[in-house]
Amino acid sequence: MLVIQVKNNSIRIRLSDKRLNKLKLYATDKEKTMTQVIEEFLDTLPDASKYGITQP
Repeated sequence: MLVIQVKNNSIRIRLSDKRLNKLKLYATDKEKTMTQVIEEFLDTLPDASKYGITQP
């Protein structure tokens, strides 16, 4: 299980060993943390407004 804490927020996700190792290797290769890799991926997703969702 992977737990990422960002400031006061955290997310807990279950990953297979294969996916966790893939994430670790990618992060190491790019000289980033796993959190940074995931955050950068999330930043590529469309804004919530595209789906008619307003953020708090």
